[in-house]
Formats: sequence, structure tokens, C-alpha cells
Amino acid sequence: MAISDEEVVKQLESVPQVEPPDMRAAVMGRLRSAASQAAPPAKSRRHVLAGLAWAAAIVIVVAVVYVERNSLPWEHTEATMAPLPFDRWKVVTRIGVPQEGRLTVRRNGDQFAIQPFAFNGEPISVAWDQKKLDMSDVLSDTGGPEVVILRKKNGASGWAVIQLNIGGHEVLKTAISID
Repeated sequence: MAISDEEVVKQLESVPQVEPPDMRAAVMGRLRSAASQAAPPAKSRRHVLAGLAWAAAIVIVVAVVYVERNSLPWEHTEATMAPLPFDRWKVVTRIGVPQEGRLTVRRNGDQFAIQPFAFNGEPISVAWDQKKLDMSDVLSDTGGPEVVILRKKNGASGWAVIQLNIGGHEVLKTAISID
């Protein structure tokens, strides 16, 4: 047989209320004893404070170094940079003719390193499109034939022709993008 909600309420209200036991003093006593055991002794507090002082000092030193480093003019950092050697520049083209010679062209920004080589030891010369490229240097201490460094002229674009001559006659031509 089902009991209605009202009957359940009447039965619950008829139960006498009991006063709860006084446990407050016992719980508070346990909490106090646990807190006194967990508190660090005075010597540990000094260590913590010393550690915090050192951490603050380190933060200050790092901040000062950061500000000083970032306040230097950029000219100082550029002056200390060494140029990249031409043999580590990106290879643009490497072309050769069997039994005659080969030509390697490398690039670094607007500069081109032209490295000619003759297999038979005959005299070598290099020609280039002088409307688009200027010679900026000749490197003779490379352990081989001279390396010609060319620089792109202001406003030049498109393709430039490089020619390898061995023994007074043209051996090969190649076109390189100067854009």
C-alpha cells in the first residue's frame, strides 16, 4: 500500500528532536595541535626569507641586464659580424663541359661569386652582362682560379648572362636570375 506525501511528513514531524553532541571543543583541539605541528620552526622561516631575498635580487639583476642590452644602439652589433665566406653562399648554378671546364655561381643577397675552372689548365676568363652586374672584388687566394665577385646594379632585374672563356674561346654561357 502506498503512503502519501502528507503521511510521510506527519511521521517525520512526530519524531522527537535530539540535541546534537558538543563536538566543537574536540574538533578545534585537534585542528590546533595539527597546525602547531605543521608550522615551520623559526630557523626554516629565516631560510625561506633568505631564499625570497635572493630571488628578488636575481630578478633585479636580470631586469637591469635586459634593459642595458636592449638599450645598445644596433650599430654595435652589426660592426662585430663577420661576412659569410663566399664558399658558403647558396649555389645558384653549377654547369660544366666535359674535358673543358666548369662554372659555379653562388649568391649572397645582391652579390654573386663566379668560380671558373679549366680541366686542361689553359687561361680562364669570365664575362658577364655589364648592364646588370658590376665587379666588386676578385679573390685570388682561394686555392684555385680567381673568384670574381659581382654585385647587382641598382634597378637591375631579370636575368643576366655569365660566360666562361678558356684558352681565348667561349666554352659555355649560363643565365642567372638577379631578382
